[in-house]
Amino acid sequence: MTPVSSALASFLFSREPGAFFYTALRTAADRDSYLFTQPKRMLICSAIAKSASFFEKLGQAAARGYQAAGFCAYEMGFAFERDAFAAERRKKRSVPYAAFMLFDRSARVMPQDVASCCRQYVSGPAPYVMTGLTPSWDAATYRRTFDAVRRYLRNGDTYQINCCFTLQGNFYGGGAPLFLDLLKNQTVSYAVFMRCSGREIISLSPELFFRRQGSRITMQPMKGT
Repeated sequence: MTPVSSALASFLFSREPGAFFYTALRTAADRDSYLFTQPKRMLICSAIAKSASFFEKLGQAAARGYQAAGFCAYEMGFAFERDAFAAERRKKRSVPYAAFMLFDRSARVMPQDVASCCRQYVSGPAPYVMTGLTPSWDAATYRRTFDAVRRYLRNGDTYQINCCFTLQGNFYGGGAPLFLDLLKNQTVSYAVFMRCSGREIISLSPELFFRRQGSRITMQPMKGT
């Protein structure tokens, strides 16, 4: 049997689809990290008009015993808002609204396996380079948006707004070294490295999006997630 640490490294530094879900927590409910490799099927939603049938197929796969790992684009949320849905369905996208891989098994990854990968592959100069990081807003846009948020709050139109912008730039190198570097230097409760639909996705967050145990769902957002 291949050691889990070797299997983890093999996945991270390959080009194969799969996902690694990591938690730094050691509580009874949050202590296990999991590695998913060799997906049996892939479900992709490329049009928001097909979102309902997509989630239906995803639910059917879960009912048959498959474990699903994937992503939903931010814009997938428009599927649940009537006015936004009507406008969004006229748009064309290069990135799917959602893509999920289906697995028939997963492997539990122990903390020492992750630590071993970090020690072995994150040393010396970083094997990746990021250049030209540029915010999507300039100072004037930020000031105008921030003033609008304050106005909404002051008028009582809302009590909480998630106001943020993106950074875009150039990245050279593999996503795995960046992921392990972040894990080593920026401890978070939850992290994901995913290779899905031809893309590498890295996520590090202190937030529990949700946990389902039977009919009980637990959410621990920091804001209005």
